[in-house]
Amino acid sequence: MSDALEPNTSIGKALDRAVTSLTRSPCTRARLIERLTKQGFTEQTASDACDELERLGYQSDHAIAESVVRGVLSMGPAGKRLLMMRLRARGVPNEIAEQVVSVALEGTDALEAAVEAAQKKMRSMPPSMDKQVVVRRVSSYLARRGMDSGVCHEAVRRAWAERESS
Repeated sequence: MSDALEPNTSIGKALDRAVTSLTRSPCTRARLIERLTKQGFTEQTASDACDELERLGYQSDHAIAESVVRGVLSMGPAGKRLLMMRLRARGVPNEIAEQVVSVALEGTDALEAAVEAAQKKMRSMPPSMDKQVVVRRVSSYLARRGMDSGVCHEAVRRAWAERESS
């Protein structure tokens, strides 16, 4: 066992608390340092503990980012904006977030995904509903899913044309 893991040292205590914290809920390096400093450890000690946990494979911002993105995408189509917002909220560094999001969205056609989502949403609305209401609700839904405004507009236009032709 290395000296860094000795429980009677400050870093050993920080590691013990960090592992306990990670057991309860996985978190990013930034959040873990924040938790440890709130418990009275210096920022340097917290950072050293995080370095050790990363080296041992117990903590990975990249793995957390991938997990968050998978979770968001499992709930339906999502645009880059929504994914980046969720990752920033979890404290994932921008460079890791950009990398994970670009890999996750690689090979997907944002417009096609938005059209499918818009069609599905429109099917759940009564056929007698006014066009403006449908367009507004579907556009809002797509925007909340992180789609760009141009993609939202085109997807709603195509979905409405499909709805009218049916």
